[in-house]
Amino acid sequence: MRSVRVEPSVYFGNPGSYVKMPWPRSGMDAPVIRPIFDFESGSGNHRTSTLIGTPRTYTLNWTALHQSTFDLVNQFYLGLNGPGPFVLIDPSRPNLLTPNQSAAGGAWYDTTDWLMPSTGTLAVNRSASFILRQFGKRSIQYTSVTGSGVGLIQLPSPYSSWAGHPVLPGSTYTFSYSGTPDGTVDSSISNVAQMLWYTAGGIFISTSAGSAGNLAGWQKYSVSAVAPPNAAYVLPTIQIDLSTMVVGSSFYVDMLQLEMDSRVNDWAPGTGINPVSIMSFNESMSFDALFRVGPSLTLQEVK
Repeated sequence: MRSVRVEPSVYFGNPGSYVKMPWPRSGMDAPVIRPIFDFESGSGNHRTSTLIGTPRTYTLNWTALHQSTFDLVNQFYLGLNGPGPFVLIDPSRPNLLTPNQSAAGGAWYDTTDWLMPSTGTLAVNRSASFILRQFGKRSIQYTSVTGSGVGLIQLPSPYSSWAGHPVLPGSTYTFSYSGTPDGTVDSSISNVAQMLWYTAGGIFISTSAGSAGNLAGWQKYSVSAVAPPNAAYVLPTIQIDLSTMVVGSSFYVDMLQLEMDSRVNDWAPGTGINPVSIMSFNESMSFDALFRVGPSLTLQEVK
């Protein structure tokens, strides 16, 4: 069971600088724009296809907002804080990684949204012997090319202008994954979960690390930490001690998760934190001049 958050808020703005808004009492919609195409042949047979990596449209519906809160958001809509794109921090999202990161390559069947290591190689694995997730079709395979130093598996933001995944300063985050050695030449491989924190300008702040593990078979590894006060991004990282690997051997990872919580919860598909642009923000006054009634903020994910 996930931690219960009392009276959650949503945050909107630029990485590292957000407007705090009350949770929409009239609800929030976040449908995925996922076109499905149906082709009917001359013989009456059907073939369907769909797109992956599709965006979401958010609609936040408030019963009412005080004018002071309304104006905090309205300044972004009017373009007074730059053209964007902006960030929506939604605490209801159970996994902040992208779909392909969370499913260890299982969305695109390749290493999309993974950072290629400077030491070693990264690829997708399709052997069921090294896939942990139920119904999973892929996992990530790191192969060593040297027997010294460290190897890094990093999960960057899919938006090139961001140094990592946007975070809320002062909030607790947990990064977790399951890992296993190939079990043939290496019976155990030392590795540790890390979160690297960066400022809004992309300047490195510090590293939070979990406990190093050197266990055989599939094991869960994790790290929990509070985002530093000046943090705007986090870069989830798996650090591997290459001295514990035979050159040419592999380490596999699956079921990755970055969550805005203080503990490791059951794995959920990643939905990512993607940049958004404001499509509309209506204004209506009816019962009090200092309140805006029924405002709806519509945001479109962009790349």
